Amino acid sequence: MSEELMALLGLISPRLILISLLLFFIGYTAAPFVYHRQVGFLLAWPMWVAKKLEQWQQKKSSSLATFIFILLFNTISLFLTLSSGLLPVLPVVLIVLTGLNIGVITFKSLGGEFYFVSLLNPVALLEIPVALVVFTMALQLNLQMTSQNFIPLQPGGFGQYSLIFTEVLVPVLTLAALIESFLIRMARKMEQEQDDED
Repeated sequence: MSEELMALLGLISPRLILISLLLFFIGYTAAPFVYHRQVGFLLAWPMWVAKKLEQWQQKKSSSLATFIFILLFNTISLFLTLSSGLLPVLPVVLIVLTGLNIGVITFKSLGGEFYFVSLLNPVALLEIPVALVVFTMALQLNLQMTSQNFIPLQPGGFGQYSLIFTEVLVPVLTLAALIESFLIRMARKMEQEQDDED
C-alpha cells in the first residue's frame, strides 16, 4: 500500500469508528424486535431486499452474475452511505438503519437462530469492517461540514474519502463478493445433490 493511502487512512478517527460500531449494533439489536412487532415502515425495505435475494437465488444464475450483483449492490449502497455525509445528521440515521436492515434480513433468513454468531462468517468479517470505515468517513464529513469539534479530527474532504473507498475498500468488497458467490454456489450444489438423492 502506498504512503499516500496510508496517510489517507490516518485521517479516519478511531473514536468515530467505535461510535459507528455502536450505532450499527443499536440497529442490529433492534431488528428482531422490529421483525416480531411487524413495524411496517421499518420492515418495508429489508423485506423487499430479502424477497429479491430469494428470487435471485432461485434463478440459479451463474457464479459470475451472482458475483457482479453482490459487488455492485454493496458498492453502490456503501458509496451512497459515504455521500450521505454531505447532509446533516443523515449518516447517523443511515448507520442505524443499515444495522436494522441487515438484522432483519439475517433474522428472517436464519429463522432467528445463530443471530449474533452469524456475524462471524467470513463474508461478514470482511464486509462489516468496510461498512464501519464508510460510516466513519460519512460521520467525519458531516462533523467537518457542520464545524463540530467535540472529537478531534484530521482535515479531510469528500475526494480524499472517495479515494480511500475506491483504492482500499472496493478491493475488499470484491474479495467478499468472490467468497459469497462461491459459498452460494456450494450451497446450491449441496441442495441439488440432496434433491437428486430424494
